[in-house]
Amino acid sequence: ELQEDREVVLCAVKEDGCVLEFLDDSFTCDVEVMLAAVSNTAEALVYADDKLLSDRDFMLQAVQRRGGALQFAHQEYSHDREFV
Repeated sequence: ELQEDREVVLCAVKEDGCVLEFLDDSFTCDVEVMLAAVSNTAEALVYADDKLLSDRDFMLQAVQRRGGALQFAHQEYSHDREFV
């Protein structure tokens, strides 16, 4: 039950972004949860839904929180001045 409670999940990913590995897939497309996880570690993006990874605004916010998130961005963003 706790793994399905959004507030508990938000607290957990702020402490360890990679805890997403053990959570319901619905959280991998939740912008707030994913950005909280990325604030802890860019590697949390390994678990992100493909739709989020291809969403320019989401990825820009992720990179602003953790520069390492750029490695998970779609190649088209590698030449975008806002990202680099």
